[in-house]
Amino acid sequence: MTLKSRILTLLLSTLMCVSLFLATAPTTSAAGTASFSLMTYNVKNNNTNFNGIKSMLQTQRPAVLGLQEVTNLTWSSISSRIKSLGYTAVRGEYRGTSSILEGNECNPIFFMTDLFTLHNSGTFWLSDTPNTKSKYSDSSYYRICTWAVLEAKSTGDLFIVFNTHLDLTASARFKQVKVLLNQINAIERNAPLATNNLIVMGDMNFATANSMFRYMTGRGAHAGETNTITGTRFNSTRAIATTVTNNSFGNYYTNPASNPTSDLDHIFVTTAGVACSKHIVTSNAAGSDHLPVRVTLNLIS
Repeated sequence: MTLKSRILTLLLSTLMCVSLFLATAPTTSAAGTASFSLMTYNVKNNNTNFNGIKSMLQTQRPAVLGLQEVTNLTWSSISSRIKSLGYTAVRGEYRGTSSILEGNECNPIFFMTDLFTLHNSGTFWLSDTPNTKSKYSDSSYYRICTWAVLEAKSTGDLFIVFNTHLDLTASARFKQVKVLLNQINAIERNAPLATNNLIVMGDMNFATANSMFRYMTGRGAHAGETNTITGTRFNSTRAIATTVTNNSFGNYYTNPASNPTSDLDHIFVTTAGVACSKHIVTSNAAGSDHLPVRVTLNLIS
């Protein structure tokens, strides 16, 4: 290889490294606030395409990642594979028993260690006794929410991420939403430096057209009730982003990359402190019946 060829190769390698860093690192706006990407992804509990999931994440490079339906096998297989990409994780508690029915699933939150510092974390159950392993009698499964208080190293901004997976049964799901919102209020009170910097993501099992979606955002009633817990503090990234693609779910037996017909996967933010410029449903399901949803967020409070 000639000297000229070596110099050209070195320049190209440097440019690739710089491009990758800029694509993943939090940036600093004029106001000195952090901007970063975040993804929610239901991996599907019987999905064993772990190398495909790593490949998808290597391409997308979300700075924060929330997964749902993560079994023991999924947890060990994914976390070991993507550690080399710079991720660490809050695994949280497993939601129920070790039975096949429950799947012993967790909702981990991964984040890039060089970009964020973990301040606190935990898991609560979506039931009348959120601090103990429990469920509503009409709930199909035990349901949980795992949360993490993160600090952007570039700016010192703190924010709280909540990752959940709501029930299939509408009656239980509505009760779970109310528990979720009440617990968010309590956790926010214990992290005052993260006030208004709240992000809720996950497989909600309700579509945008559903009245429960309007209840969640405080913009309508569900079953005759309005949201008096958080009011209109939350909005969907799909509603406030300037660039939007829709539909992340096909059906249990069909890869949604070929037929995404519904939007069950949501990201909600407190608009007083969090802005969203992009809400994108990615095209690579990596073996799941859900497509990942990736957003670009900016902390403005």
